[in-house]
Amino acid sequence: MFKLYRNIEARFVTKEDTRKALLQHGLVRFQPSNADRIGFPQEIHHKGTVAILQIENITLHKGAKIIVCDDGVYSGIKIMEIKIDSQAVSTASNGEIGVKFNRSILNTSELWVARR
Repeated sequence: MFKLYRNIEARFVTKEDTRKALLQHGLVRFQPSNADRIGFPQEIHHKGTVAILQIENITLHKGAKIIVCDDGVYSGIKIMEIKIDSQAVSTASNGEIGVKFNRSILNTSELWVARR
């Protein structure tokens, strides 16, 4: 619950979504509010600042806020660059892409993109 409190204070999870999650049966999992799940990186490079991602029907753009979940603790990072087939692009919606972040992530980090 301490991790949840910190995630609420940092505005990654809303109190309303927390209440809804607590009313569910089974394992309670608190997901970031107003965010779409990207998943886990396929590969990590350059000391964790570059990740290879497989995305489907999720639009990522340069400057987008990404929520990183490491063992229930959320933090925010920013997309600095996106590449498809070694070509820099401003947005991507499907397929395998390379993404450079403003700080490093782990291979086990679950990624979410914040909705605008």
